Amino acid sequence: RSLELTSVGFEDELDSECRVKVQKGSFQSTRLCSKILLTILFMIIVGATALAASLGKLFVGTELQPDTLSPPITITPSPRPISPPPPPTYCEMLFDCQTDRLGNNKYPLNLSQAICNHEYMFGFTRDGLLQWKNCDTNETRVAFDGTHLSKTDSTIFFLLDDDASFQVFGDGGKTLLWKKKCLRPATLHPQCLHRPLLDCPYLHLHKSGDVVLNYIDDHKWNAKLIQDVFFDLFTFSTKPVVKPHKPEDTCEYSHECLTDRISNGADFHLRPGKAICNEHFMFGLSTRGSLELKNCKTNVTKTFFDGTSYGKTDLTYFVLLEDASLNIYNDMNLLWQRNCTKDVSFTPECLADPLLNCPYLHLRKSGDVVLTFQAGNNAGWTERSLDRVYQDLFQADNS
Repeated sequence: RSLELTSVGFEDELDSECRVKVQKGSFQSTRLCSKILLTILFMIIVGATALAASLGKLFVGTELQPDTLSPPITITPSPRPISPPPPPTYCEMLFDCQTDRLGNNKYPLNLSQAICNHEYMFGFTRDGLLQWKNCDTNETRVAFDGTHLSKTDSTIFFLLDDDASFQVFGDGGKTLLWKKKCLRPATLHPQCLHRPLLDCPYLHLHKSGDVVLNYIDDHKWNAKLIQDVFFDLFTFSTKPVVKPHKPEDTCEYSHECLTDRISNGADFHLRPGKAICNEHFMFGLSTRGSLELKNCKTNVTKTFFDGTSYGKTDLTYFVLLEDASLNIYNDMNLLWQRNCTKDVSFTPECLADPLLNCPYLHLRKSGDVVLTFQAGNNAGWTERSLDRVYQDLFQADNS
């Protein structure tokens, strides 16, 4: 840049001198000016060459290549990560899982069908067991065993009736194989649930594994565990039901307490380890098959029947029949019986809540077991303690 400024300044100075000499009309001056102009042009060319050389040093090693066409760039979009579908749970692999709710009457469960969630199921196995199951731990509770029937009848199905009773049919619905009556006065209420659209009563399998009966009674919504509204629903379990810890002086510590009442008939029987209870008393079968009335706080026990010498206790059960007789059977063999001394009439649904037929037994808070019945036709309501309506009742008393 300094070279250019020098050249320009020098050029201006010479140009002024030339103009002076031209004005004087000197020919020699004109020739001199031409030489000077050529010299200046030469110096400009040399300076430009030097400038280009100095700029070239800045790009040492850079080789200019002729223009070539670059290959087209292919842009491959990265695929969005796709999550694989979750693997089927064990319940879904074993059963035809419908949903987690079951409506009444119009929604039967056939063999292999069940209501399910991700871990639990309630319904039929393919070989005829109506059961609740934890598919993770394999814990199973059986309500109805139809394995001997399903081999010859593939039309067996379970149905929740309008009155919330559990029913199992065979022969394409022509034969009632099993029925468990609800202890609550549930009645049909259309479209009580809007999503999904279901009538009451209906069953709902919760995520916790609890099967809940939803029904309406006296215009009030109720949701109860099925084991609380059906007497002794599950007759077999592969694992004992885990209950909250109970003190040793309570009856629930040593027995499975069902309720404080028991009605008559085959649906209401007591097996070993099961009893009707209240806070301090129990009436039922011990784990060894003895029929006892026990004060669980003081351990005072009255024994009606000693069943310790009758072999397999799992085949033993107590039942109150329609004529109010007390009976103990072992594999359908009658082991013990006491007949009522009163003329007792069978009365359906004499008690509304819980829904029971007369006669029935009631364990009072005082520890007395009373028989509730109607004596003869058109008779009034009668309650009597057991020692007043049965003879030779107790075999032993440790009080």
